[in-house]
Amino acid sequence: MEKQYVHLSRAERDEIFRLLKGGISRRKIATILGRSAATISREIRRNQDYLGYLPDTAERKTKARRTRGTFKIDRCPELKSALLEGLAKRWSPEEIAASCYGKTTFCHETIYRYIYHAPWAIKMGLYQCLWRQKPRRRKRTYRKSRSNIQGRVSIHKRSGHINNRNHYHHWEADLMHFKQQKHNLITAIERKSRFILIVNNPDGKHAKPVAKRLADALTPFKPKSITLDNGMEFAQHHSLPSQTFFCDPYSSWQKGSIEHANSRIRRWLPKNYTGEITQNMLDNIANILNNKPRKCLGWKTPAQVFNRCTSN
Repeated sequence: MEKQYVHLSRAERDEIFRLLKGGISRRKIATILGRSAATISREIRRNQDYLGYLPDTAERKTKARRTRGTFKIDRCPELKSALLEGLAKRWSPEEIAASCYGKTTFCHETIYRYIYHAPWAIKMGLYQCLWRQKPRRRKRTYRKSRSNIQGRVSIHKRSGHINNRNHYHHWEADLMHFKQQKHNLITAIERKSRFILIVNNPDGKHAKPVAKRLADALTPFKPKSITLDNGMEFAQHHSLPSQTFFCDPYSSWQKGSIEHANSRIRRWLPKNYTGEITQNMLDNIANILNNKPRKCLGWKTPAQVFNRCTSN
């Protein structure tokens, strides 16, 4: 029958220390403890330091080797609990790490490594709790657009204070499409506060209804500028209640705030979504996003920052 190896106990390490101090040979120590000479020799070689063999040091070094290669989150129940609680709230790894700041040493990259590499996390499919729900981390891709809109003003003519987000009331807008229906959504985000609006648009991509719904949504907030892409759904931009600017062709990343916001909305409404969409549902999604702490806002929420600007 195959022998089962048993790790040396703390009591055995204390005994090794005492016998070594008494001048007993390693082979004799092995006989006294009922261990092989190789086990005793390996124990002393691996765990001694410049002071010789000490049981406290040997115990500490052994524990360090046992945890090496394991994940920090698995070794700390507090961190795992914070991670699972944050994912249940649909928080990103950065948001989870920020919520633990000052309590534990927690980095968002630690969370990503755990989700994508830890056996338990892979088995539980924790990546499905992330916004993009990708089984592997991937580079961002961008949707291309092309059109020839009359009267468009290039984004390169936008003022520096708009580009630098120094002032409120400057917006970005976009149209979110679905694969199997003409139904779409109009989304708009205030550039400085990241406050988002989501408007139901069941009439397809026709320019007039898109412009009217976007104007109705933004007019109460007195926008000073709106940045758009080159989709023909924005051909009636002249009817919007502010100056409009257009990204370069194939450069939707130039209005990155709304592109990022759209990717977050996809958490609830993926591109292959075929269910019913109501304005009440969209308001609930916007409310969740507007009340999530954001790193770019110093971990304030978009609603807090936006309400501060509108109250002035």
